[in-house]
Amino acid sequence: MERYPRVIMPSPLRSHRADGPDRRRGRWSLIVAVAAAAVVLGACAAVPPARTDTGGALVESYLLNGVGPGGVEYSGVLEITSTASPSRYELQWIVTGAVLEGEGTVQGDRLEAEWHTVEEPQDGPRGTVVYTIMPDGELRGDRTVAGSDGVFTETAIPVR
Repeated sequence: MERYPRVIMPSPLRSHRADGPDRRRGRWSLIVAVAAAAVVLGACAAVPPARTDTGGALVESYLLNGVGPGGVEYSGVLEITSTASPSRYELQWIVTGAVLEGEGTVQGDRLEAEWHTVEEPQDGPRGTVVYTIMPDGELRGDRTVAGSDGVFTETAIPVR
């Protein structure tokens, strides 16, 4: 009787370095997380995204992909909602392994926001993100994490 090697499937909720021996497993996690987010958001697709009267203001759901500290790839969903102030927005990121909240303002074609983690104590991870609002509604951003060197990239694609 031949024995086959045992196959261990990676957890879709674990983050992995973008470089090194776990690269394939990291991509598998990313694919599964994005697919899960697409299924959840697909259920909401029957209702078109809300827009404000400011001509293309940001109030909707986005699929999110990024690379954070240490080259760790992450994915998830970004929800942007309006506030009483026409240029201020509340943001919530649900990403691999964390929930983040923040508030930001739009100035021209830029959305600038400060964020913090929800589950961590008050001194948990926090930082800033500056998105460029592309003509098709895509957001391309640079994220900083307090206490980490460097600027990390993030792309948010509107769910239509």
